[in-house]
Amino acid sequence: MSAVDQTLLAFVQARELCQGWKVPRTIHAIFIPGRAEGDYEPGEYDVGLLKTATDLDRTLNLQSVRYIIPGHDGSYRDGKRMEHGYLGFATWRASLMKHYPPLPLTEILPCVIRRGREQVTHTREETDGFILRMKELQYHTAAVIAHPHQIVRVMACILASMKKIDHHCAVIPHLPNYLAWMRPVYGSLGQQQLPRWQHIEQEVLQILDYLEKGYMVPLEELVKYLLRYRQCVERAS
Repeated sequence: MSAVDQTLLAFVQARELCQGWKVPRTIHAIFIPGRAEGDYEPGEYDVGLLKTATDLDRTLNLQSVRYIIPGHDGSYRDGKRMEHGYLGFATWRASLMKHYPPLPLTEILPCVIRRGREQVTHTREETDGFILRMKELQYHTAAVIAHPHQIVRVMACILASMKKIDHHCAVIPHLPNYLAWMRPVYGSLGQQQLPRWQHIEQEVLQILDYLEKGYMVPLEELVKYLLRYRQCVERAS
């Protein structure tokens, strides 16, 4: 089996392990990585990422949970802000408050933005900021909200961030209940608008690129993490 085939197999295994988790009521935070225009809002047959987060909070009646979202003002490429990329902390904060009134401003926190990293260009920068905020608050449990085809890359980046920052957390993947795969959305950094299902190929290519650049842990390591923590969560519930 080639290295690429091994990665694809691990991707399928990790993707299967990322669905169906029971989120404990005791989690400290909900992390929502940034997504481009059209790829996070609710719509027909599309619950939306921010609403998925607030629905989780409302359904479980979570106690003292904080929302952590990217603190940047948008997505950047080659120093240029992408028009259709992540719309920025202020826009997402307002959307969260709209979905779940009366959500206090103090419950929505930005990821830490490190000096010299004000222009976010990839997911690993966001997950570093998320884990830095978790470390600052001394939080150790969180749910992460992402689409089914993107959750594997996000989780593998989070594990790499935990290693680098030396702050270990139990992070539980949580996916929207339904998704409009035919909906035209912008993909990575808001570069191209396509039906959502057509971004899956780009997602796999991004995983291979991230692995080569060291932005994420090997997917086999993610599989082991998911197996270990799923057993812990199931025993505790």
